[in-house]
Order: sequence, then C-alpha cells, then structure tokens
Amino acid sequence: MIKKRLLFLFLIMISCSGTWAAPVYETMWSGILNRRVSTGNRQGIDTTLFKYESLKQDSSFRLVLQEIERMDLSQFKKPEEAKAFWINVYNIAAIKMVSDVYPILQILDRGSFFQSIFDLPAIVAAYKTYTLRQLSTLLLDYKDSRVPFALCTTALSSPDLGLEAYRFVKLDRQLDAAVKQFRANPTKHLLLEESGSRTVPFNWRLNDGSL
Repeated sequence: MIKKRLLFLFLIMISCSGTWAAPVYETMWSGILNRRVSTGNRQGIDTTLFKYESLKQDSSFRLVLQEIERMDLSQFKKPEEAKAFWINVYNIAAIKMVSDVYPILQILDRGSFFQSIFDLPAIVAAYKTYTLRQLSTLLLDYKDSRVPFALCTTALSSPDLGLEAYRFVKLDRQLDAAVKQFRANPTKHLLLEESGSRTVPFNWRLNDGSL
C-alpha cells in the first residue's frame, strides 16, 4: 500500500512539472563547465579560462558527444529549444577542436593557409557532421543579435563560457546576461559588425587556464 502511494505521488509530481525535460547532455555539459572553467587574466584580457588537459579522457565529455551525435531534432517542439541546443553544440565543438590536438597555443593552429579552422569538420550533431562556420550560419538564421555573445571560439577575446549549459527554459535570461557581461568587459577587444549579428575575434591566443 505504501509503495502504491509513493508511486501515485511520484506520478503526480511528474504531471505537475510539465512535459518538457532537459536533454541529458545539458546536465553533463554543465558539470564539465563547473569543473573546468575559471576566471583569469591573460595578456591584459579578463576572460574565462578552460582546462583542456585530460578532457579527451573525460568520460562525461565522451557521453556529451555521444548524446549530441544521436540527438533527435524532432523532439524540439519550439524554436528556442533548438536554438539552445545549437548554441551548446557550437561551444562544445570549439572546445573539442582544441582538445583533439591539445596542447596548442593558438586556436588558429588547427587551421592552415589553405583551410580556415572554421571550415574543418568540428562535430557530429544529429547524425550530421558540421563545421564551425556551418554552425554559426545555422545560428544566424534565428536572427537573434544576442546569439554571437553566447558563442565561445576558445580565443581570449571571444565571449566567455558560462558555468552551465544554455537551457531552453531560461534561454532569454542567459542570452541577456551574456550580452551584458561582454559589454561590461572593456578588455575583450572583440570587433563587432554594426548589425551585431556576427563576431570577429581579434586576439586568437587560446584561453587555456594552464598557460
């Protein structure tokens, strides 16, 4: 009888909480950010620093990549859900590109004279391989001028990584906070187009906490 009552209460709690549930990768990615992101100053730039060392051996990161690779986009019922997903995918892809060849001093070291880092295969999401350029183009289609402030290219001058994943349920607040945080930091020296729709990194040295 007690077990039946507990099950009944559990079902009520689920029904009251709504039908939306955060993707598993969001929780794992938030945990990685909490463990590996810190604040610091490099070359006179106040920025967030990421600890890349041993990330490739981090089982949580491997699970994040697996979840993203197998994501079913049809589960997103609102544009904001997909927007949050693709913002996270961009940031995870940028981190992965550095981690794959770590240690390097500059993110541009991943590219070459003939091919920009933005045109290299970066990540598999929803069973399709994307470059950073393709992901940024996809995100620009949302026509939200706040989105570039949420995208971390892993350079010192790029927008900061937060301590949690971008989440559909509070995406507006997170994007507003990202814009406010970036504009309040005069040391970033990021060049912005007048439209505010794109970002162009100025200082490409890696925001690596171990350097």
